[in-house]
Formats: sequence, structure tokens, C-alpha cells
Amino acid sequence: MFENRPGPGNGSILALELRIYSFLEKEKMVWQQVIDMDSGLEYLMVQVRPGIEEQILGKLMGQGLPEYSVYYVYKAYEV
Repeated sequence: MFENRPGPGNGSILALELRIYSFLEKEKMVWQQVIDMDSGLEYLMVQVRPGIEEQILGKLMGQGLPEYSVYYVYKAYEV
């Protein structure tokens, strides 16, 4: 999950022209955009195939996200 507060000097993580969206489409990854209207934060949630999380995270970080974006990694196990 990537979190961003857009504003002066920090673009939007939801701008579809960012390279990350081409990467997600090319890799056929599932993703969702969310805006928290109360806090002004925006989120990009990306589902990563099990076993390659760290490799994909490294590639995602190099896709031109706004400078002050924060990321969180959550692992879930299928039961």
C-alpha cells in the first residue's frame, strides 16, 4: 500500500500518467486507488503474487512515485 498527501511540491499518486500504472498493467497486477476525503490522503493498494513481494516492491519504488510517498507492506495468508 502506498500512501501520499498531495500538495505543493508533492504530486498525486493517483495520476494515471505515472510510470507505475504502465508497470502494473504490463505485469497484470491487481491494484486499487482510494482517497480519504477527511484526511486528504490518497492510497494506491497493489496486490503482489506470493513469493516475489520484495522483488516487486523494489521495482515499484523505481516507477516515479511522488517523492514523499510512504509505503506499507502487509502479508496475508490464504486459509
